[in-house]
Amino acid sequence: MQKEIHSTIKIYIIVEDDSKSLNTAIQTIIDNINTRANFLIILQKTITENELKLLFQTLWSDYIYNVVIFANWTKFVTWYPYRKENHCGKTVNLDTEHENFFKEKIPMKLDNCSVNVTWNEYVSWSVKSPHNKKDPGFAVTSLNTVAEKLNLKLDYLKDNLDYFRQCIEVGNFQPLCDYMTKDKIDVALTVGRLAQNYCAKIETTKDVIQYPQYFIFPPRKKIRNSKKIFTIFTLEIWSTILLSVLTMAILWKMLNRISYSNSLFYTVQLTFQFVVPQLPRKNLQRFVFFVFLYGITNLNWFYVSQMSSILTEPSYEPQLKTIADILKSTKKLKFFSFFEIHFQNYGNETCSKLMERRDKNSDLLGVSDRWLEEFVESDYGMILGEVDFIRFKERHKLHVVSYDNVAINF
Repeated sequence: MQKEIHSTIKIYIIVEDDSKSLNTAIQTIIDNINTRANFLIILQKTITENELKLLFQTLWSDYIYNVVIFANWTKFVTWYPYRKENHCGKTVNLDTEHENFFKEKIPMKLDNCSVNVTWNEYVSWSVKSPHNKKDPGFAVTSLNTVAEKLNLKLDYLKDNLDYFRQCIEVGNFQPLCDYMTKDKIDVALTVGRLAQNYCAKIETTKDVIQYPQYFIFPPRKKIRNSKKIFTIFTLEIWSTILLSVLTMAILWKMLNRISYSNSLFYTVQLTFQFVVPQLPRKNLQRFVFFVFLYGITNLNWFYVSQMSSILTEPSYEPQLKTIADILKSTKKLKFFSFFEIHFQNYGNETCSKLMERRDKNSDLLGVSDRWLEEFVESDYGMILGEVDFIRFKERHKLHVVSYDNVAINF
């Protein structure tokens, strides 16, 4: 809706010579006033009834409706746009006899008056098509419910400016502001806490919907375990094994009076192949042999059992539990650029790193059943609302990292 409220002022008293000077003054201050306030306008020069009607109509086009004019220094004049005789603001019938001129300007029921609504299918995935009666998108359904309660008729436009994409490209909502102002559009569907990025002539509602917004990834993929066979033992244990082999080779050389190469070869065969080329004959040789063989046998049994466990049980990609885990991974993310505002809640450094992970084709995201199936087999993450999250048939398999609340606004 047009015009953002910049001020908490509830009453304005404006004194001007005539309607022309008043219009000039209003256009000067329109971006810095509360258009929902009460306006008492005093005109010092004489004004005709037709001029008053035209003035009320002009103010109405600027969304200033709660107006009382003190005209010709004789009477207070106002009008009520949503009375039946005024045809939803299209006709002006003046009222000079009301007890309280500022009351009931906007009634609770709007008598089936119409407002035009612009929309884009790129507004998150909450807007599919207002003209699709079966599944228009939950944001459209919410707006329709509000309109039904107010007895308000919504005219969804068929030819719309691609404002959401343009706003993403320029980083603010000036294209939407210009579009609504130029074409006199009453309502536009947008998403997110982007109030600071709206221009001065755009007013956002309070949050109409808040829903969990998930960081999701496809199911964790299986990874090969072959490299893990070297991590069964720690570096200290591997060092101890190597030292034991070298020590055994030295002792065996001394006990049997053979060369170092033959002794080392004998020890390696015994360690890794359990081959005994020659049985020891002396007691000391036998003692050293059996002590070494006992240690190697136990290590071999433990190693083989652990290796069997690793090779038979599937292993998966590391689990992502927090935003920090995402930043440590190599995963790309797809999301609309306006999410940068939400990421600032995590701090400038985290926000910057998340934006660096953003896939360059993110703004081309669309929603379809086929696309959801493709995502399950993809290698990137994305940000998804709860309603679209529920659309996954096997969502329990998805890798959900975290979420926070995002608002839908009209």
